[in-house]
Amino acid sequence: MNLPTSKYQRLSITLLVLILAIMTTLFAGNTKSINQYNWLDILGEGSIVIAIIAWILFSVISRPSGTVTNKLFIGLNLLLLTALLDFLDEFIQYPSSNAWLTTIESLPALFGMLVMTWALKSLHHEQQSINRQLFKQERFYREHQQVDYITGLHSAQYIRQQIGREIDCSPEQFSLLMIDIRQFDHFNRQYGETLGNSLLADVAKLLMMNVRSTDLVCRYASDCFIILLPHTKITAASEIANQIELSLAHLAFKPTQQPSAVYPLILWSALSHQHEKNAQQIIVGLADALLAQKADQRVA
Repeated sequence: MNLPTSKYQRLSITLLVLILAIMTTLFAGNTKSINQYNWLDILGEGSIVIAIIAWILFSVISRPSGTVTNKLFIGLNLLLLTALLDFLDEFIQYPSSNAWLTTIESLPALFGMLVMTWALKSLHHEQQSINRQLFKQERFYREHQQVDYITGLHSAQYIRQQIGREIDCSPEQFSLLMIDIRQFDHFNRQYGETLGNSLLADVAKLLMMNVRSTDLVCRYASDCFIILLPHTKITAASEIANQIELSLAHLAFKPTQQPSAVYPLILWSALSHQHEKNAQQIIVGLADALLAQKADQRVA
C-alpha cells in the first residue's frame, strides 16, 4: 500500500475525508430546523465520530510506518466516513433526488470492517513476532537492573542465575556457548570506544537473530557473550555456534564514512552441562576452553 508515511500527511488525509464528507452533505441537502433535531441520536452518533477520530490520532502518533499501520489507517478512515455521514444526517435533509446518499453511506463501513479485520490479523502476527523477540531477551522475567545498556542483553549476574535455574529445575541436558570477538581491543584502540560499543550492539543483535526462541543470550564481559541453550546437546550447540560464526563473518560494520568495512571474527567454546557442576564451574570451563583456543591462535 503506497500511502504517505509522514504523520502529518496521514492526518491531512483524515482532515480531507472530514471536509469532503461535510461539503458533500451540505451541497446535496438542506439544513434541518432545530426543532427537527434528535438530540439523543446526535449525542450517540457524534460520540462515535469523536471516538474514531481519536483512534486515528492514536494509531498515527504511536505506530511506526508500515503495512499494518496502513491497513489500520485505511480501515479507520472508511469507518469514519460512514460514521460522519450518519451523524450529518441529523442536521441535513436530503431531497428525493439525492436520497442515494443515505443508501450508500453504510458502504464505507462494510469495506472498513473488512480492512480492519485484515489489519487486526496482521497486528496479531506482528505482536507474536515482537513477543518472540522479547522472550529471547527476558526469558522468565525482566530485571532492568541486570540488563547491559550497550547491547540490551542481560548481564553476567543474570546468566549465572539462569544457569543455576537450569541445573536445579531442568532434568534435561543443556549446553552453553561462550563467544569472544577477536581483536576487539585493537578495534577499540583504532576507532574509539563509541564505535566499539556500536559494534558490540550490532553483534548482539545478530546473535539474537541466530538463536532459537528458548535460548538466552547475555553479555558476559567486554566483548564476551554467553548463550544458554536449553534441551540441547553439545553437537547441536556446536552447529549453532558455526552458524553464528558464519553470520558474523558477513556482518559488514563500517566504522568510517568510507565504503570499506570491518568483518568481525570470533572464537567460541561449547560445553554441555554435567550434573555434578554448578554455574560458576561451567562458566570457568567455558572460559578455559576459550583461552586454549586463543593460545592456539597465537601459536598459529
